[in-house]
Amino acid sequence: MEEQEKARTTDFGDSFISGQGDLGISGELLEAIQKKTSDQTVETNQPIKKDLEREQELFRRFHFAAEELKKILYKEKKLLNQDHFRKLHDYLAREIHQEYRLTSGKENNWKQVIADRYEENDFGRIMKMVDENLAKMGALHYGNKFRMNEETHKPEVDIQNLEHEMLPTHSAQENLAAALLAANIVHSNVWMLSQGIQLSPDFLDFAAAQVHEGWKMRHPQILGEDAKPYAALSLGEKNKDRSHIVLAMEMYILAIREQEGLSPKEK
Repeated sequence: MEEQEKARTTDFGDSFISGQGDLGISGELLEAIQKKTSDQTVETNQPIKKDLEREQELFRRFHFAAEELKKILYKEKKLLNQDHFRKLHDYLAREIHQEYRLTSGKENNWKQVIADRYEENDFGRIMKMVDENLAKMGALHYGNKFRMNEETHKPEVDIQNLEHEMLPTHSAQENLAAALLAANIVHSNVWMLSQGIQLSPDFLDFAAAQVHEGWKMRHPQILGEDAKPYAALSLGEKNKDRSHIVLAMEMYILAIREQEGLSPKEK
């Protein structure tokens, strides 16, 4: 897992994760971020400490991505075209799943190969047919990441240890839906960076709240904490939504650099 995490951050360099680099940090923005992350009550409970550290990491990554995007977009005066937005969508779906795998803290996460329900349309019927074929292939396709649940007698795969491309269609579709929403939120707001306007630190939570509402709409049957409004979520759950926006901004940087023919070091 450590090697996977190192590989995932290669494209951006350590500055996005560690908070280092020469991206022209805005003192006012950095102070606001530090205040936001230090206003929390630090408890000795280890999971709370881990969530606070994760929050600080996400706000650092958000800040550096916002600064980098502002430099690129203000100089180029362009946003992503349709082809590169599609690439952003694909990049982001993979990264959302990879980030989940790296931060879940789970060794395994078994999910049914065939969903309980599919949409009543052609697309849903195709998804079901593909998943049924994957279930028939079983261990031939998934190896030791496939099992038959002894209680439900239904085929399952370990999504914790599968790449996005290997997931059953209904699991992959969730990553794609989450990626499309996050990409659209970022794409519709980064225009202000091309005008030299700095994103507020509050933008991350504003955008993360939209991510959470989108997830609730895709899962109307969910009860408990996950069904709460974003503001009422635990810090750990908020971080999950925040990570989608941070990843979308980081992937936007890759996509706009590729579109404009910029090298990773060029600003």
